[in-house]
Amino acid sequence: MIRHFALLSLCIASLNANDSDMDGVPDHLDRCANTPFFHQVDANGCSSAILKLPQDSANGLYVTLGYGVNHNEDLQEDEERQFSTDLEINYYQNNWNYSLRLGYFHSESDDDTKDVLLKIKRTFEVSDTLKVSLGGGIKLPTYGFEGNALDYQLQSSFVYYHTGTLSFFGGLGYEWINDEDSLNEVQNIASFYLGSGYFFTDDLYANLSYSYKESKFSSQHDIQLLQSTIFYKFNENYFGTLSYGHQIFDHDLHNSLSINIGYSFW
Repeated sequence: MIRHFALLSLCIASLNANDSDMDGVPDHLDRCANTPFFHQVDANGCSSAILKLPQDSANGLYVTLGYGVNHNEDLQEDEERQFSTDLEINYYQNNWNYSLRLGYFHSESDDDTKDVLLKIKRTFEVSDTLKVSLGGGIKLPTYGFEGNALDYQLQSSFVYYHTGTLSFFGGLGYEWINDEDSLNEVQNIASFYLGSGYFFTDDLYANLSYSYKESKFSSQHDIQLLQSTIFYKFNENYFGTLSYGHQIFDHDLHNSLSINIGYSFW
């Protein structure tokens, strides 16, 4: 038994010596060193089926339907839990992205449509590993409360692919709020976020991010949020995401959970 184990160990060591990333392609023929063990590779040892996130698409139409729940102990007991349904449509063409988001929410005491969000974004490929995006948007005042008005957004973001599996991302945003509120002073909103993501397999991606956002009301504290998202590709067309967010540095409990199912038309 010991002799068989030793022989197996020698075989593995011999294979590893000629194929350091163990992708089945000898080192002297391997054009892509250190390919992740779980990636499918071609004859050159390079990944042949890498997971591509919708936001990395140069061309395509993506429709996503999501359902989520938010829990906020700052609100009255019958309003602490709020449920929402969202429909988002993204069209990508030649590094331009056109986005439409519709939403509806309900709680024990209230329900209404969310503001409709329209956005446009341009992505610039600075290098093979760095992408930078600039964009803007408008919020149409479809949420039915007195004083709701048209709001404007500006956003910038980046994604840096450190390796074939590890990425870093971040962004800045600013929103001009034109709403009027008789009880609270309303202010413009500045925000930023930073995070890192990892491609575990050809079908599975996860990330963790930190975000900071000023409150719409000057009397309320700013929002600092830790959020994690898992992306899974079921097949060439269908994909899903699961996201969890938790507000930090707050005495009350603020968290959210959402699940989304999406479809790619090409």
